[in-house]
Amino acid sequence: MRTNYLKMVFFALLLTVAFSCEKAIIDEEIDDTELSEPGDDNGGSGGGNGGGNTGKKDGRDENNPLTVAEFIAGDYNFDVFVKGYIVGACQGKKENATFEAPFKGKTAILLADNAGEKDTEKMISIGLASGKNREKFNLEDNPGNYGKQARFYGGRTTYLGFISIRNPGSYFLFD
Repeated sequence: MRTNYLKMVFFALLLTVAFSCEKAIIDEEIDDTELSEPGDDNGGSGGGNGGGNTGKKDGRDENNPLTVAEFIAGDYNFDVFVKGYIVGACQGKKENATFEAPFKGKTAILLADNAGEKDTEKMISIGLASGKNREKFNLEDNPGNYGKQARFYGGRTTYLGFISIRNPGSYFLFD
């Protein structure tokens, strides 16, 4: 009987050791304490972390925004900066996109990495909420914005059949 007892204790000890040792998985966490939200008056047009570039490009630094291709390929569950060229306008659905004047649609502009891009798979839509930013950025009223570089800050969503930033928190048009 004592032999059975010792076997059971040994087996329990073996199970405890076998299942209690596990490789630790450490997720890299990003310190958000230095990040500011758009409109925090850090200078410029809002956003950014106010500090230098950490070398890791994740779109949270307004001075190191994502490209359109990076934004399309990524899975960002936080607001980011994206920079590209204004290449068109759209309203209603992707098939209504216009890439030359006269532009149709005030609710969204299209952003791409290359000026003059026509491939809708290589562009994102930027939803323009009614107000001064729609008045400033829409191509129907401002065809001179076509081909200009711009930077936007916001969360990833889908709008008009495009991967999108809808109602960006920060807008910046480069001259």
